[in-house]
Amino acid sequence: TKDFRITEYHQNFMPVVNSLETEGVAAQLTQSGYNTYKIYLPPNNLTDQDSRDFKIFIQKMYKDYGLRAVVLHFAGLYANPDGEWEFLLGNPTEANIKRAKKLITDFASEMKDAGEAVAAVQLGNENEYYVAGASRVKFGGMAWDNIKFSPKQYYEFMNALAKEYKKVDLNHPVFFGHGQLYPEQQSLLKENISFYD
Repeated sequence: TKDFRITEYHQNFMPVVNSLETEGVAAQLTQSGYNTYKIYLPPNNLTDQDSRDFKIFIQKMYKDYGLRAVVLHFAGLYANPDGEWEFLLGNPTEANIKRAKKLITDFASEMKDAGEAVAAVQLGNENEYYVAGASRVKFGGMAWDNIKFSPKQYYEFMNALAKEYKKVDLNHPVFFGHGQLYPEQQSLLKENISFYD
């Protein structure tokens, strides 16, 4: 897709997704022997209309091209469902953690009947880079891209999100979208992946 569309997808999701077909990407993937593609969802989940359109789209990609989706949810990173400058994980109060978990259960409700068109779901996308002390790599620092957990709290939270997902959808594997794995992360990760596949 063209670069300008990537920054617009938070408010204008389906034109970016549809470009997989309209710009010939789906056909190229199939011709090159691929059978899977990844879609990054907006941080605050899809609108009701986009959700309906997205499910139609992924079914079409599977039926017409044999392509299955890996659907990525940012797992609370960048999420501010009220559109205000309070981002859920930048201020992880009990209420905000509950709201982040609801984003995941709503997501699971949308995916549970997607069938074979969804190969798997992924929670997070290198989110540990936004947690102070959780990785050798550090991103963020702004209100919108900061996760104010200790490393231990972060890994526990991510496992809890997978648990919430699986309460609703047992039909699709759930992957942890972890970044570069360092030896010092292994014990925290090992203790907190029981709900991932």
